[in-house]
Amino acid sequence: MHKRHADKGSRSRLDGRAAKRVIMGRRRKTNKELPKRVYVHGSTYRYHPAGGKPIPLAKVGDYPGMLRALADLHRERPPMRSMRALFTRYEIEILPGKAATTQADQRRQLQNLAQSFGHMEPADLRQPHAIAYRNKRAERYPTAANREMELLSHVCTIAVEWGIMDSNPLRGMRKLRTTPRDRYVTDDEYLQVYSLASPMVQCVMDLALLTGLRRGDIFRLTRSSVTDDGLEVQPGKTKKTTGQRLVFEWTPALRAVVARALNIQPQVRQHIVCNRRGRPYGKNAFDSAWQRLMKRAVARGVEKFEFRDLRRKSASDELSEAVAQKRLGHVSSAITRRVYRVRPSKVKPLR
Repeated sequence: MHKRHADKGSRSRLDGRAAKRVIMGRRRKTNKELPKRVYVHGSTYRYHPAGGKPIPLAKVGDYPGMLRALADLHRERPPMRSMRALFTRYEIEILPGKAATTQADQRRQLQNLAQSFGHMEPADLRQPHAIAYRNKRAERYPTAANREMELLSHVCTIAVEWGIMDSNPLRGMRKLRTTPRDRYVTDDEYLQVYSLASPMVQCVMDLALLTGLRRGDIFRLTRSSVTDDGLEVQPGKTKKTTGQRLVFEWTPALRAVVARALNIQPQVRQHIVCNRRGRPYGKNAFDSAWQRLMKRAVARGVEKFEFRDLRRKSASDELSEAVAQKRLGHVSSAITRRVYRVRPSKVKPLR
């Protein structure tokens, strides 16, 4: 009896490992009869959407039940009786197609929306409900209020495509006017924080200042980004829109910081900047390190600033607005001027 249980546990573990290998792109070696993206986890069939959470389908052995559940999932979904169910389906099917940072942000936003709208039926949602939520949220977080309304509107648009809603009730709803962040990091503040940072974080700061790249784009830089012409980058923000690629021409300062970063242990790695294990920085891990660094800097009298403010400093310290626009990858100079050029313009008096 004990041996039988042990064999069953071993098979389950083997099935789990096989499922993990399939998820990573290898050919299925066990349970080849199962449909695509369906795997055995212990005593349950589970469906793995691309990038989403596993969805239980049926108990192992109930193959017809698994097929019926899979059909319901893909083609014969029951009516959405709550906004919470709609948010869950959106998270499973739509979010995986977005950038990793966007997924993380919008999962939190969906949780916030579910607290206020989750109990409602989709057909009952009206624009005044959304406006009341937006105005209350904007009392403390106006930018977050706009972002959550944009997400809620997109959820409604997708719901129309799915046949859950007849129309998007948020269509035509205006955005709140917000004031762009205008924190400028002085050279002295930069140098004080820089002196407290680890050698690798110093390299990240230098790359942000020299190139104006966003944090995620810096973390994605690899050895293959180093070309004869310069440092080649595909900004994440433009990958699915304009598709614009940037090549930062080599300067002595840029060559020096790339060489310095690659010289930091461990040297056997692909990414230019990395953590102590040679792996790419994760957003949360770097955020935590940056907050600790800021805490030390504030204790020394530095006014707290965010890492993204270095992108604004890169644009503001550039003499030519056209060069700053090109460096930041903006199609229009209006966004560069309105959001990123925050230093006062020098003008000559009449006499």
